[in-house]
Amino acid sequence: MAIYTISGTITHVSPIVTITTRSGEPLSKRTVVITQRRFNPTSGEEYRPNHIPIEATKTFCQVIDNFPAGTPVRVTFALNGREWADQRTGEIRYFVSLLLTSIERDETAAAHVEKAQTQAVVSQQPNGAYTAGHATPADDGLPF
Repeated sequence: MAIYTISGTITHVSPIVTITTRSGEPLSKRTVVITQRRFNPTSGEEYRPNHIPIEATKTFCQVIDNFPAGTPVRVTFALNGREWADQRTGEIRYFVSLLLTSIERDETAAAHVEKAQTQAVVSQQPNGAYTAGHATPADDGLPF
């Protein structure tokens, strides 16, 4: 299981849903959407925000009530993958979920956004490729 931390703004919180697990135990869960603002590395203009749905389970369902939409947060989540086999057809499918492990207010989020806008520096590499000073693999400008 991999653990990651991101910062962004809460843009949506779903209602709490209770499901029954395979063992018959009830499990409460809800989804919180964290939106990261993204900027064009050459112009600094904002484009295509990154909306990341993260699942909150058990006691985190109530903790999320302390973070209404519009709150800048820093969240830590576990990246989980699982396999599922359809008993009727035998088809195997794979699913990925992001499971909330911690959440806190991020008062410096606005400062990070302004810093990203001002650090949009593009440089040409010896091999002819262009790179942005603050671009990351997740911010490669592709729509997918």
